[in-house]
Order: sequence, then C-alpha cells, then structure tokens
Amino acid sequence: ATEFWAAYDKLDAYYGMSTDWTAPGSSKKRKVYFLSQSWGIPKEWQAIMGEGNSYAQAKAAEICCVSKDIAARDLGSTTKWEQVAFWLDKCCIPQGDPTLMAWCVNLLEEF
Repeated sequence: ATEFWAAYDKLDAYYGMSTDWTAPGSSKKRKVYFLSQSWGIPKEWQAIMGEGNSYAQAKAAEICCVSKDIAARDLGSTTKWEQVAFWLDKCCIPQGDPTLMAWCVNLLEEF
C-alpha cells in the first residue's frame, strides 16, 4: 500500500491493476464509487505529523476506513470492505499515453 499511495507519479503499471467492471462475467450490479483525492503530499505534512509518519500509509488507512464505512452501510458488515469498488484515476486512466489520458480526463464528467 505504501508504494501505491505514495506521491503522484504517472506509471502505466497502475493502469494494469484496474478491472473493467463492464466486462463479461463481472457484476454489473455492483456500485463503483468515484474516489477523488490529491496525489500530492501536503507541504506541511512532516512539520505537523512529525518525521517518520508516512503520508502514503495514512492515505491507505483512510481509504480502508471509508471502504469499511461503505461496506457497513451498503453491504451490512464491515467485514465485506474488500467488495467495495472504487474508480481511481491512477488506475483507471492510462497515465503513460498523453493523448489517451487527455481523452479519458475529458470523459470524467460522464462518470
């Protein structure tokens, strides 16, 4: 989790982690939640949180908690948090192709 949630970078490897929820065999009844967040580390992070406190780990923990809240509300139990799906630009938009990335970003409004 630490590497994935680290400061923003444009690596195609993350796009390879995504799953097409519209593909045959996937559950189309499943909700997909749009996750909007900042990839940059706040400038004051170390000063406020102290040395050795990882922004990436804090981000991962925060999103895990959100997943558990959604699972409890929508699926009836926090234990089902891994069934909660997020749409995340780092994975769902091909970052290595500037033309395709721009096209995808322009489609965000249709999400």
